[in-house]
Amino acid sequence: MSLGKASEQKGTAVKKILESRIKKSLEALTFNLEEDYYFSDGLVQGRKLVIDQLVTFSGVRFVGAMFVLGPEAILEFVDCVFEKCDFSNLDLAGSKFYRCRFSSCKLLGADFTNCYFQDVKILDCLLDFANFSSSRMKAFLIQDSQVTEALFEACKFENVQLFHNQLEASNFWETDLSGLDFSSNEFERLEVSPELARNIKINLGQASFFAGLRGIEIV
Repeated sequence: MSLGKASEQKGTAVKKILESRIKKSLEALTFNLEEDYYFSDGLVQGRKLVIDQLVTFSGVRFVGAMFVLGPEAILEFVDCVFEKCDFSNLDLAGSKFYRCRFSSCKLLGADFTNCYFQDVKILDCLLDFANFSSSRMKAFLIQDSQVTEALFEACKFENVQLFHNQLEASNFWETDLSGLDFSSNEFERLEVSPELARNIKINLGQASFFAGLRGIEIV
């Protein structure tokens, strides 16, 4: 799934994003999702979690986990790590993520609308058709991931970083992209608001696309 070497090998400087504050040694987490609402400091491995209420996870490492969410599910994750987990087509709208890391996860078609992300890293993941619209991202990184036809409409970006991803046909309409570095990403077409695509960093191969937004033809 990886689209390139690590960013430090290509001279790309990753701005400060806080790491998850999670214990190195964790025991298997035991819980009853029908009665409990707060879970901390444990390991969830290879389990299916059925959730239909407000639940907070803090300091939890999820490995190979699957989630089944009911209509009342609202999730908050603090200092959590997700490894090879499957969030495909889940409705996570309104959820909150603080100091979390996703590694080699499937987020295909997941609904992250109206979510809040702070100090979050998404690494080597599948995010095709995921919907992040109307979400706020603060210190947020997506790297070495497949992000085809994903939606980032009307988002609020603060220290958002996109490195070495496939972004083909992703939609950033009505999102201020000022200061964003697209240069290491791959795409032929994006959906962006031209007036909000200023002061961005691009490579030579991407120049014709962004020039075309302003009616400029490069020959």
